[in-house]
Amino acid sequence: MSSQITALVSGRQTQGKLVIFEQTMVPNGGVPLHINHREDESFHLLEGTYLFEVSGVVNELGPGSHVFVPRGTPHRFQYVGEKPGKMLIICQPAGIELAFDELASIPAPIEPDKFATVCQKYGIEVLGPPLPGR
Repeated sequence: MSSQITALVSGRQTQGKLVIFEQTMVPNGGVPLHINHREDESFHLLEGTYLFEVSGVVNELGPGSHVFVPRGTPHRFQYVGEKPGKMLIICQPAGIELAFDELASIPAPIEPDKFATVCQKYGIEVLGPPLPGR
């Protein structure tokens, strides 16, 4: 398991305007390079150290940091702390939770092609691998 994601506020609660998640990541957990075509994403880091790449620029960030990724922007992140890390993710509009639900229903490990196919159904274009671990 590279992460556990829990919806704190659902799209149903906000009439589809936004969804808020809490994500816990294990060391070296991360997501592949991708573009969200339907939603803007905001990440607020609560615990641990992350590498975030947005439009080709990589920054190392810790608790209290905030990253805004407008829709259509290539991005990925990797958790590089030694203990599990935690962040809040806010997506506007809601809908991405359907992709997370479908991905969670697939037994791990998910093959990269299957991952990309599910993501594509929800307007997420996978462009490349995750950031390399340290």
